[in-house]
Amino acid sequence: MPLLALLLLACSVDIAPAPAPVPAPEVVPSAPVAPGPVLGNADDPPTGPLDAMAGTWEQLHQQDGGWVVMYWCHAGTATVRIDPDPAGTKIVANSGQDADLFVPSRIAPLSDGDGLGIYAAPSHAPENPVGFELRWEDRDAGIATFPGLLPGRFVHESHASEFPRVNESEDCGTP
Repeated sequence: MPLLALLLLACSVDIAPAPAPVPAPEVVPSAPVAPGPVLGNADDPPTGPLDAMAGTWEQLHQQDGGWVVMYWCHAGTATVRIDPDPAGTKIVANSGQDADLFVPSRIAPLSDGDGLGIYAAPSHAPENPVGFELRWEDRDAGIATFPGLLPGRFVHESHASEFPRVNESEDCGTP
């Protein structure tokens, strides 16, 4: 009989409900983003606020007092690829050896007008959306940062030829 009593007691215990999902952070734009140069493919129709940042961005590194695009022997150069598309914008963050695909659910101008706030879920963990920024550092030079996504400064593909490409070592081959 004690076993039956324990079983009845276990069945009558209230189980706490699963925690509610964390709501998306509220991104409140204070002013619209000032128009910048359109850096994407001119043949693609405009698709929203990411148009000015569309394309591939390569990470810059300081070397000898200047900025270079570093070609690493055993990992790729960190990149961010922004593909605005009416069917679903995609952002691919490649840290060199690992990459994540993000599909934004919310995009809004930052309050200072120098970029965009993004709320998106990575493809490997769609139940765990994250917030990050796409922030202009110098629009004219095609330089931006991506706080919360990848560290460092990035140059847009339309300006990448303005920076030297440097091998990590002579054993790497040609960048």
